[in-house]
Amino acid sequence: MPIITRKIELKIVRLTDEEYDQQWKYLYQINNTIYQAANRISTHCLFNDEYEMRLRLSYKSRYDKINKGLEN
Repeated sequence: MPIITRKIELKIVRLTDEEYDQQWKYLYQINNTIYQAANRISTHCLFNDEYEMRLRLSYKSRYDKINKGLEN
C-alpha cells in the first residue's frame, strides 16, 4: 500500500488576541479531526489484515477454495 503524505503550511494573521486565539482553536480542531481520521483508517486496515490472516490460519482449505473462486 503506497503512503501519501502532504505538508501544509498555514500562516495565522494576527489581528486581536481574541481572534488569534479563535484561529488557533480552529486549527487545533482541524488537526485533531485529521489525526482521528488517519487513526481510524489505519486501524481499519490493520483489522482487515488481521482478520484475513486469522481466516487463512483457521480455515486454510476453505480460504483457499474461496480465494481460488475469486481469482477466476
